[in-house]
Amino acid sequence: MKTKRFVSTLLALLLICGLPLSAFAEEYDLSVGSVTVNVTESGQTVTHGSNAAVPDSAPVITQSNSSTPTTNTVTINAAENTTANVTIQDVNIVISDPVGSPQNHSGQAAITIDVADGASANVTLDGVNINTKNTGGEYYTVETGEPSSFRGEAAVQITGNGDVTLELDGENAVQSGFDRAGVEKNTITATSTNPGNGNGNLTITDENGTAGSLESTGGDDGGAGIGGGSMGSGSDITIQGSTEVTAQGGTGGSGIGGGRQSTGSENITVSGDAQVKAQGGEKFVQSNVFNYGAGAAIGEGGKYKNGSEADPGDDVEPNTDVLTTNGKIEYYAPGADMETESPYKTVTGTYIPPQDEEKPPVDEEKPDQPAQSAEESAAEAVYTAPLYRVVNQDGKDILHQDTRKDGVLTITVDADFASLTGKLGGIQTLKDQGVDTIVFVTNGATSTFALSDLLSQGSTGDSYTLTHDGSTVTFTLGAGKTDISAIPTH
Repeated sequence: MKTKRFVSTLLALLLICGLPLSAFAEEYDLSVGSVTVNVTESGQTVTHGSNAAVPDSAPVITQSNSSTPTTNTVTINAAENTTANVTIQDVNIVISDPVGSPQNHSGQAAITIDVADGASANVTLDGVNINTKNTGGEYYTVETGEPSSFRGEAAVQITGNGDVTLELDGENAVQSGFDRAGVEKNTITATSTNPGNGNGNLTITDENGTAGSLESTGGDDGGAGIGGGSMGSGSDITIQGSTEVTAQGGTGGSGIGGGRQSTGSENITVSGDAQVKAQGGEKFVQSNVFNYGAGAAIGEGGKYKNGSEADPGDDVEPNTDVLTTNGKIEYYAPGADMETESPYKTVTGTYIPPQDEEKPPVDEEKPDQPAQSAEESAAEAVYTAPLYRVVNQDGKDILHQDTRKDGVLTITVDADFASLTGKLGGIQTLKDQGVDTIVFVTNGATSTFALSDLLSQGSTGDSYTLTHDGSTVTFTLGAGKTDISAIPTH
C-alpha cells in the first residue's frame, strides 16, 4: 500500500513539473502477463499482457510471486540506431513441454533480445532464474519407432547485429532446452537450421552495478553455456568487470563459444577482475549412426563423425590482455564435478590498472617546471601493461597455468615452443607483490631465475624474452637482444 501511495505521489509530481511519464521507471509484474519492450526512433514503449503500449525509458520487469514459476516471457526489440534500457529483477521463469506431447518450438525464448544493426541493448539481470531444460528433445514416434528431434526453448536468446550488454546484479542462473545455448548468441552457417542468428557483440559485465554472478548451462544435444546453440558458432563475446561467470556446455557444446558441430568461435575476451569457470560438454557416441566429440571449455563444439568416434572441439585462446591479477579463468574437463574437482588449467591475469591517485596539476606560470623523465614515462607505460605474456612462434598469446606459492611464480605451458616475455617494470611489480622467483615450464625444459638477478641487468623499460624451443633455452634482454642465458638454472 505504501508503495502504491509513493508511486501515485511521484506521478503527480511529474505531471505538476511537466515531465513526461516516460521519465518514470514503472514496474511490470511478469506473473500477470508477458512483457514486450519496443524501441524505435520515437522512443521506448512497454506492452504488458493485453494492455496497450505505454512509454517508459527504463522499465523494471519483476515478479510479485517469484517463488511460483511463471511461463510468461520477456521480449526486447531495438530498431536500427536506438538503445534499449531494461531491468529484469527477481523473476523465475520455468518452461516445460507437456508430458507425452513433444513440441516443435519456433525459437521463442524465455528472454529474447533482438537488436538491429547499429542498435544496442543494456539489460540488467538481478536475481533472475530461468529453466527451459525440459523443452525439446528426442522422442520416438508411435508409428515408426524412429527417433525424432525437437528443438527446445533458449533461456536467453540474442538475435540481430547490434550490441548487447548484460549487466549482472545479484545471483542469476539460466539453463536452456534441447539444442540451445544457455545465453544464446549465434553466428549461423549456411548448413545450420538454428533460428538464433545474432552476430553482434555480447558483453557480460557488472561495471555499472553491484557485483553479480551468472551460471549458464547449455541444453542437451550441443548447446554452449554462452554462445551458439547446436551447429551455431559463438563469437564476439566479452566478460568483464568483477563478475563471476560459470559456463557449462550441453552434450558436445563448448562452455563459452560454439555449439556442437560449430564452424568456429573467435573474439572472446575476459578482462578486469572477472572470475570465469568454463567447461565443455561431454562427447556423444552412438555407433553406426552419428557421433560428436566433447566441446572445448572455451572454443568450438565437438566435431561430427558418422560411424566412428569424433574429435573434440578446438580450443580458442581468449584475449586476456587486461585481465587483472584479481581475475582468472578456470578450465574444467568435460564431465568433471565443478563443485568438488579441481580445474585442469587455471589462467590468472597479469594486468594492473593505472593508479587512481591524481597527479599534482602543472603550474602553467612556471614553464621551467621539469618535464617527466624518460624513466618515469617508461615506468608508467609498463604499469598499465600486462606484467608478462606467454606467446608462441608468431607472438600470439597461448594458454598457460600460473600458480603462486611462497614467493614462487610457476608458469606452465603445455607446448614444446613458448616464450615468456615482458618488461623489467613488470618484473619489478611482481617483486613488489612478493614474488622472488619465476619457474617457467614447458614440455621440453624448465627454467628458474630470481627476479633480482634479472632486474640487475637493465632498466624499467627494457624488454626480456625467455624462450623454450624443445630442450633449447635462450634468454635475451633489450633491443639489442643481449644474451643473458646464464641467469636461469635449468
